[in-house]
Amino acid sequence: MITARDLASVLTTSFLTEAHLGADRAVLGLEIVDPDSPAAGAGDLALGVGVLDVDSATLLVQRAAHAAGLALREPLAQAPQVRDAARDAELTVLAVRPEVGWSTVISLLQAALGQGAAGESALGREVRGVAGDPVYQDMFDLADTVSRLLGAPVTIEDAQSRVLAYSTGQDDTDSARMSTIFGRQVPTTVRHHFRARGVFRKLATSNEPIFVPATDEGIKARYIVPLKVGGEWLGSIWAVTDAAEPPDYSSELRAAAELVTLQLRRLHAQREMHRQVQLDQVRVAIRGSGLAWPDWLGAGPWRVAVLGGPDPAMSPTARSELWTALARRHGWREPLIADLGDDVCALLEDAHQDAVAGSRAWFLDVAGQEARTNPHIAVALGQPATSNAGLADSLAQARELLLARVPEDPPVVSIEEAWPRLVLGRAVEGLREHAPVSPLTPLLVHEAAHGGHLVETLEAVLDHWGEVARAARALDVHPNTIRYRLTKLDGLDGLDGWGDVDLEDPAQRLALRLEIARHRALVG
Repeated sequence: MITARDLASVLTTSFLTEAHLGADRAVLGLEIVDPDSPAAGAGDLALGVGVLDVDSATLLVQRAAHAAGLALREPLAQAPQVRDAARDAELTVLAVRPEVGWSTVISLLQAALGQGAAGESALGREVRGVAGDPVYQDMFDLADTVSRLLGAPVTIEDAQSRVLAYSTGQDDTDSARMSTIFGRQVPTTVRHHFRARGVFRKLATSNEPIFVPATDEGIKARYIVPLKVGGEWLGSIWAVTDAAEPPDYSSELRAAAELVTLQLRRLHAQREMHRQVQLDQVRVAIRGSGLAWPDWLGAGPWRVAVLGGPDPAMSPTARSELWTALARRHGWREPLIADLGDDVCALLEDAHQDAVAGSRAWFLDVAGQEARTNPHIAVALGQPATSNAGLADSLAQARELLLARVPEDPPVVSIEEAWPRLVLGRAVEGLREHAPVSPLTPLLVHEAAHGGHLVETLEAVLDHWGEVARAARALDVHPNTIRYRLTKLDGLDGLDGWGDVDLEDPAQRLALRLEIARHRALVG
């Protein structure tokens, strides 16, 4: 796991230092932010490039509270107000030396992240471009080729707006492009800008290039070429140019785009292989079937969640992909979600009580939001675990809870809330293979022949500890009606051989209640 502190040690004090040391959180990428940006997500090292005053820096700390870290200029990073906010958020803040350019720091951070990713085998590291990777090197060459054809600076991006390559000579451009290159991903604010103009929808649905005019917000015009294979959108070429139509190099541009698409296809295959390895590791962890506790999980505790929906008609694999996409859309960069037989399961960190991406609290909030518009969303949580055996138990409990779910249940149910239902369900399941042995059988026969509501009356009285008034409220009848029905239980035909049913006897109450629960389960 690469943390903000690790990056600071790599760059040495000549470039940046630790202004405040917070919680150890993995850095998965860089994100250029400002106080008006959407909150930085988990895994982001937020970079306050344009922050110039203490109040803005403090606000940025608060908005980046769940990020992996935040880098600010000296002396803003050391300001008491900023340090106090960072301490409250347990956020590591790095101080960038005033004499060092942001472009230098960002380039070095990106290089350090790339080297760390190349050297790590822990779960969850994406396939990243590193020196010597021919796929990436070829794409940089192709970016230069396309740049010459269009006479404009070019970036090549995948379908998740991650920068895979860019052309050389980046002086005549805008801040959006520079921040995209430095961060190796299109910043959140820039993605929102183009999404609001329908650019990504057009890229996903059309094969035709798109021209986006310049705006008053300082973002220059873009000529965008979608890259697809068999209708699947793999990425796009972005050129900063005022030309709505490319020059008379259409055949060369088309050939270059086809070569870029081929390289994207190769990269997509690499990532898919990497994703399958991840899924296998997540499945082993969720089952608790590993020989040892996985190092990449950390100490925990962790919970297994079994996920219902979003569309029950889909296969488990498809549902797993939908849940994964949903988690990523809300900021969980590398979701620990996998299909397991007929189930879709997630591994959630239980230690964080706040909204850290991938934590139990965060995931349940996301699921709750989705459940407002999708009645099929359901999440069942097993117990917290710090061992392989504990994870196996957590999985079994979550599966049982989801199977026992009824339409009236809330979208999320945990073992702490629903353990009585689990115990009762196990007891009833154990009774299924045995013939009934209680006064309930002749009572059911009598009720079938003569009518009445004796069984539901007995059930209500048992559930309310023999309190007639509460049982009457539950059945919406007068208390005298309950008393009358109870008197009818004495001397009914077929009950004589069972002796008196003593509702004061706790063993008889429990046995009768289980028999009634078994009856309800059998008749549906």
